[in-house]
Amino acid sequence: MNIISRLARALTVPLACIAAAPFARAESINIPVDWQGQQITLNTEFEKPLGSGPFAVVILLPGCSAELDIGLRAWINELHSWGYATLRVNSTASRNLGNICGSLSMMKTMIAVSARDVFRAAYALSGRRDVKRDKIAVLGRSLGSNSLVWYVSRNLQPVNQGQQMLEAAGVKLQAAVAVTPNCENPGRVPVEMPLLILAGALDDWNVASRCADLAAAPENAATVKIKIYPGAYHGYDRTGRPTVYFGHHVEYNAAATLDSYAQARAFLAPYLR
Repeated sequence: MNIISRLARALTVPLACIAAAPFARAESINIPVDWQGQQITLNTEFEKPLGSGPFAVVILLPGCSAELDIGLRAWINELHSWGYATLRVNSTASRNLGNICGSLSMMKTMIAVSARDVFRAAYALSGRRDVKRDKIAVLGRSLGSNSLVWYVSRNLQPVNQGQQMLEAAGVKLQAAVAVTPNCENPGRVPVEMPLLILAGALDDWNVASRCADLAAAPENAATVKIKIYPGAYHGYDRTGRPTVYFGHHVEYNAAATLDSYAQARAFLAPYLR
């Protein structure tokens, strides 16, 4: 193969990738919320595939730091390619908290706060013509997945009030996908919404066995589906070199990542189509 042919071949691959990319239009949606006695702005990023819609929406809850959330962009692209709009909720960044991965107390606080942010974000979509108000799901990674497990498995007053507010506006959250969640629940807790858990067997941060126990509870047989990936660590859907992050092993696993996309797509389809 001569140099011209090799150059032409090299240029073909990137162009093909660009042509196949799920182009989306981005829009910032700011929501006033109370935080520590003051009103702040909860920043969310709404993106949708090309087309007139209306679209089903997946609300996204990021992890405890931007460094760990490299994989979230790939999830967004996947969701757009499946025909869904996305709404990323920047709970920690909106509160100027930065990297909170090293603060257990702040992470526990944000688990509950981010869960309530789901209601606020979903309600903000209620008046949009390009959104199917009754076809909304939630996907969380790491800390964000802890928030959504907290949200779907606890019969607490703030959760119930938020759900009632959404129902009054004709908004319905249909299902949830938790990527490497903690599932640290005392005792047997019923899960109130269809939930897919995707976990790494070697995760030493959010231990998969806790999620297996949650899924194995008889009262959750109809609502919880779990896939645990042998050989996968925390952040298995995050590209880059293996690293130790706040004392925990983080490593990309391509096979687990690709299967997670397939699992999530099949799981969400019946609830969002």
